[in-house]
Amino acid sequence: MHALQLQGVNSLFVEYYRAYLNTRSCKYADTLTTGVQAGNSVSSLAFSICLNYVITAMEAKGYQLTVFADDIQISHDPNVDKDVVLMELSELLQPLGLELALEKCSSTQNGGEITFLGQTFSQTSTSSLAERLTDKIDKCLKVLEASPITNHQKFLLLRSVVLPKVNYAPLVDFAPKTPLDSFDNQYGPIDQMVFKYASDLFAVKDLSETEQADFFTNSASKGGLEMVVPSLYYDFMQAQQKAVLAGGVGIFKALRAEYLKTLQDHPGVPAIGYAINNFTYLTDNELFDLIKHRFQVLNKELDSDSKCLLCGNRMTAQHEIKCNRNAGIRTVRHDYVMKKVLAKIDHHRHPRPVDKAHGNLPSSDKLEKPDIEFQYQNATYVLDVTFAVEANICNAFKGKILKYGGTYGDNRVIPLVLRYNGTVYEKSMNMLTTFLPEITDSFLSKHCCLAVARANEEAKLHYTSLITNALHEGTIATKQGQRDRQATGRRALRAPPGLEGVGARQEGEAQGNAGSDGLGVTVEN
Repeated sequence: MHALQLQGVNSLFVEYYRAYLNTRSCKYADTLTTGVQAGNSVSSLAFSICLNYVITAMEAKGYQLTVFADDIQISHDPNVDKDVVLMELSELLQPLGLELALEKCSSTQNGGEITFLGQTFSQTSTSSLAERLTDKIDKCLKVLEASPITNHQKFLLLRSVVLPKVNYAPLVDFAPKTPLDSFDNQYGPIDQMVFKYASDLFAVKDLSETEQADFFTNSASKGGLEMVVPSLYYDFMQAQQKAVLAGGVGIFKALRAEYLKTLQDHPGVPAIGYAINNFTYLTDNELFDLIKHRFQVLNKELDSDSKCLLCGNRMTAQHEIKCNRNAGIRTVRHDYVMKKVLAKIDHHRHPRPVDKAHGNLPSSDKLEKPDIEFQYQNATYVLDVTFAVEANICNAFKGKILKYGGTYGDNRVIPLVLRYNGTVYEKSMNMLTTFLPEITDSFLSKHCCLAVARANEEAKLHYTSLITNALHEGTIATKQGQRDRQATGRRALRAPPGLEGVGARQEGEAQGNAGSDGLGVTVEN
């Protein structure tokens, strides 16, 4: 009660607290003189308030204290005998009704050792957790591997649960007498085990050690997943430890940010890390699709001579989503990004979609329209989302301004042009920085990647369904084959429901026509 009053706690609360302690019913109430109800959070709070007096008094004597509840580590001059320190501490505890458990006290003086927070310290030897933590990461990875969950969920657990069990080690490695230049090598096996597990998880087993380190530890803006591993981060964590011991504040976050900035840049590499590190659910197919985008190996898996059975065009990595017969899926990808951007725009800008329901559809004979309207400095601006291949990205940007500039003014049209790999066209990003700074590069990259992955997944399923149904009904026919039948006066087979193209926006893609590129054959039962 005295400690509460010294801390300036309201006297009414102190009296309430006293009544709470004194009026509790207990079977052994007659024999109990002190104590707080077991499990009550007030217990640790009351203890800490009382212990503040002891900590302050010991620090005033020139000692340095590190305190975790009732575990106290005291650092002092080697010329001061440890028994003197314990005696002074005991004298400070007695008025509080606390007794020092001398049998639990240990010291590094005279060749002794202490164990604090799972770490053993001495004055003459270094201490590393490498061996113990190597065994721990091995067990954790085996548990993770056996878990009946998706690969994306395994990665999230690896990054946010498993790695923190081992990557903190360089923050507490202790070496008062000898250098630590070899310690980072001791943690190398942990890095290698984590990289191997993640490589197997993502099916990218042919990466070199350098490529693995780049992929898993680089910043997301440079195509990495920003995983913190003990060996590569060793120097930075040791710098954090030295800062704390010197009486400074924790700076590891700043060090990590600086580390990520200085990594080798990979221009044009898809920023899939923003999507994969996010807790939005990804199926295994969606995850693998993003990984393939990251390493730009999509077309390597395809036979250059293969043709689409629905439209007759050459199969490419994203043909399922570009196929004219399956074109409606493109709208899924586009609308996902558009809705996320709309929700992110500051409400003070009065954002709203451009459609009939909001009464802001421009008067035009064409159905084409921008996606979002918002206010900037008392003027109306519009934003239009579109996806484009690299070869067409500049034309896609200019085309949007040309299309809507006559209605809104060239300087008030923001074409949001996105690549299929999850990166934003630089000119689009520059305009967003000026007019919509809340729409950041990382935000767009995350949702662009998620949109691509989800649309690709849906496109593959829909495309496969169309092929299966058409084969079952014996109605797969290329345009060339249909024209051959019409030329000979025979009745052309009509495409089954669902094979007709859906009128989706072009999204800046170069859409191929079947025509002479068709197979020129008709598949029948």
